[in-house]
Amino acid sequence: RIKNYVEYVSDYNESWKELYTQTARELGTTPIAFSPSFMAGSLIGFSHKGWEASFQSQYVSRQYLDNAGSKENALDAYFVSHLHAGYTFNVPHTRGITVGATVYNIFNKKYETNGYSQTAAVYETDADGNKVGNATIYNDPRYYPMAGANVLFNIALKF
Repeated sequence: RIKNYVEYVSDYNESWKELYTQTARELGTTPIAFSPSFMAGSLIGFSHKGWEASFQSQYVSRQYLDNAGSKENALDAYFVSHLHAGYTFNVPHTRGITVGATVYNIFNKKYETNGYSQTAAVYETDADGNKVGNATIYNDPRYYPMAGANVLFNIALKF
């Protein structure tokens, strides 16, 4: 957590008279950007006579795109799972050749793990372009989506 966080938001007004001004917002204690409060993972695996398989899951709680802690500028929590299977062949002059496949995001979950946000303070202005009243804060979050279900095949030569 950040104690006594002060956010500086760029001001925007239609006349561009004050293009490079900023508004300070004292937000108190806020979460640190891209720092989920909870993460968990599990891995269940099995191997028998050359066969191997595993099922992996991970959960990540909400993450904020900036230090302000606004839910508008946040990545939603997500839970995603992957499945792997493979077989190792005994081949002379090697310790084995493993052929396998992993299905990532096996349940085709739509989620994001990264992004950014642009936040602006917009003021009403009088006829001379001077600020009037309090600012309205606008958030403009952008996200980087992860791939849906996808497969990766692999071959590993062990010497």
